[in-house]
Amino acid sequence: MAASRLAGRREAREPRFAIYVNTNRFVPAVLRQSEVHVRNTTYKIPAAHFHAFEVNPHAFHATLFVFDARRGFVQDTPAYDHALSLCSAFPDPDRHRARVLGELGAVNRRFGRYAQAVACFERALEMTAAHGRLGELQIRGELGVVYRYLGRLDDARRVLEGQYTQAAMLGSDREICRAVGNLGMVSYQLYLQTGDARLLESAIAYQTERIERARLLKLEIWECIGLARMSLLHTANGRPKDAIDTTSKSLDIIVKGQDSTAIAISRFFYGRALLADKRREEALRQFNTPNTCTPAMAFCREPSDEHIGYLRELIDAGVDLDLVDKQGYIALDHAVFNGDALSGRLVMEGLRRGPNGKTERQLDVMVMEARVRKGYREIFQEKLRPLLLNSVGSQSLRKLRVGGLWREGGTVPTQPR
Repeated sequence: MAASRLAGRREAREPRFAIYVNTNRFVPAVLRQSEVHVRNTTYKIPAAHFHAFEVNPHAFHATLFVFDARRGFVQDTPAYDHALSLCSAFPDPDRHRARVLGELGAVNRRFGRYAQAVACFERALEMTAAHGRLGELQIRGELGVVYRYLGRLDDARRVLEGQYTQAAMLGSDREICRAVGNLGMVSYQLYLQTGDARLLESAIAYQTERIERARLLKLEIWECIGLARMSLLHTANGRPKDAIDTTSKSLDIIVKGQDSTAIAISRFFYGRALLADKRREEALRQFNTPNTCTPAMAFCREPSDEHIGYLRELIDAGVDLDLVDKQGYIALDHAVFNGDALSGRLVMEGLRRGPNGKTERQLDVMVMEARVRKGYREIFQEKLRPLLLNSVGSQSLRKLRVGGLWREGGTVPTQPR
């Protein structure tokens, strides 16, 4: 039974509460389940499901909703939802659904929404597992990376070994290259947990293969990533000079590109190797790069267990967290934008301990200002930009004048919460 319902959108403004607003958009809905509940009972609504209820119009009624955000929330993604709804019209619809879910998972991964990314990749993998196509290899690789970011190392190794085996069967050198690089990082992380030297040897072998394959494939960025990761292994193996050499080569390659986050992360690995060789001042010059993305900003942009560890190392080294990028944002802004409480607390700790040590009052003001900037950025990205892109000629200005933006629930936080 199909029906149309007025769609509401849940916005996670801060980690402790959610705001429900009416989007004034209609979406197709399918009745999947119907239940009868009586007064003073409770029931659960699954994530990403629409919910409607009917009550006696003459009875006094109130419903209390409790939002469980421990595993994250499902961001409103109308473009992908629309793409998924179209897949059934094509031959082999599961293949198309898997592709859309793979793209959606990749978007969630880049924004640090790892729980949502895992859900998308696992669903996509179920749809492609029977086909053995190249798309399955890519999804396995993405899922393995997210498992690694979440610290689910046994799951990551299982999925990545499957990617490697299947890539070898299909003769996909690119996917073999990706798999061995990520398997190397899983082995390194397991070595850090267990201290088993055999895992470190395995990680070195994997990364050596990654670098050699990337060179044969002429994939400079992948070679750069392999060299940067190899520096971690050299440092763990007590060979700081080799770590400096590999990270210097990595940085020489990456600075040719335009990806400021990738450049910042390469600078971190180079600085980390210099720090291990007791060359602190040179290391700080790599960590403190004004008017561009710093390593601290890069790790706040993509929070994960691994990146949180690196952020701690930067703070312990005494990095300058007051530096701004080309957009005028500091590391704290990026932590607030992503809503990651742990990276936010670490940055605030660094601002207290840093060269320009901040007072609690100054930190309160900085957090408030970061939240205001986040509010304005959300208004532009989620309200203004779609409105302007989807309107023709003067219609966009007319919609703004009649208050369409504010009627859809746009607000700017002005006080710390």
